[in-house]
Amino acid sequence: MKNTEPRKNNKIKTPRKQKTEPDILVGDREKSVKGNKEQFRRWLFIDKLLSGNNKGYQVKDITKKVNEFLASEGISKRNGKAKTVSERTIYDDLKSIESIFSPKIQFERVKDEFDNIGFIRYAETGMSIFNVNISEEEYTRLKFILQQSRALILPEIFEETEGLIDRLYNPSPLSISKQRFIPRNIIQTQRNESDGVWLNELIQHITNKHCISIEYNKSGLSNIRYKLAPLGLKEYRGKWYLIGHDLENFTKDQKIFRLSRIQNMYRIKDAFPSITAYFDLQDYFKYSIGIHHELSGKTIHVSVLLKNEFWIEELSLFKINETQSITLLGKEALLEFETYDSYELIEFIISLGATAEVKSPKKLRDDLALHLEGIRKNYI
Repeated sequence: MKNTEPRKNNKIKTPRKQKTEPDILVGDREKSVKGNKEQFRRWLFIDKLLSGNNKGYQVKDITKKVNEFLASEGISKRNGKAKTVSERTIYDDLKSIESIFSPKIQFERVKDEFDNIGFIRYAETGMSIFNVNISEEEYTRLKFILQQSRALILPEIFEETEGLIDRLYNPSPLSISKQRFIPRNIIQTQRNESDGVWLNELIQHITNKHCISIEYNKSGLSNIRYKLAPLGLKEYRGKWYLIGHDLENFTKDQKIFRLSRIQNMYRIKDAFPSITAYFDLQDYFKYSIGIHHELSGKTIHVSVLLKNEFWIEELSLFKINETQSITLLGKEALLEFETYDSYELIEFIISLGATAEVKSPKKLRDDLALHLEGIRKNYI
């Protein structure tokens, strides 16, 4: 006779593992953040996108850039196809960012006065989820606790933690553009602010040898994308420039980019080229007056008679480049240096005023005469 009782399953059922959501401490409130690594990665990218743009973006443009970013990171679905998100997802991301990180993060919806197109941007310049400044009292307390623990932790961990505390207290030591409030007695140009958006991040990429992708607006009309190995930074006349090794165009592998023209930037997985180990920033600009560099390396020898005491003292203290020499001739001085024949050279000679006279080369004298004649005609 068959046993009609239902068969008992002797296997022990293990409870399903509950997904634990990380908690983020924002100010004095702890908020539960629902999401996954991919979502957090999108948030970081959106934050970087908006903190570096005063005009703002349409949601469709944010969606496009996020999908490009996901593709560059190699994020795909289970079937191997590229992972993409919809505008609805981006709206949800924006809502989550504002909810979780408020009041530090607030969005502003604005419309273009000509096209009546809606844009989303941060309510204040420099807003970012990374702007987590701590007070002086909190800084002192953390440093004291760290010092008490010094004997119990490895030296490298101590240094790393000390650096983290310093960055929390002053997250933007190189540029005031990321400070939430700029004092009224400090004037900052829009160009300087645009430079500062990328300065600290680029220093990190250069130090850690991270390859990057940038969207660069050279003409003011459209963006050009470059994949680069960032090699160095140079400041000239208050403007910052990036020197990068082009990963896709080897005709002119080193290129120079003005930071204020970079519209977007993010890290990519490409390996840092071994050939860049031979690059020397000082040697690259050895013959430059500013940021001009010629692949041919062809230079000219320039001799200028200085008749103004101010310029003799100034150029004795601050050299044009490494090749400069000054020979005193009584109350005058002979300035000599090697450089490229460039527009920067013309600008430099003109800045010396009427008390400076180019002795050689003759071509430079002729170029200066033509340039000054063109200026003179504007005032006749």
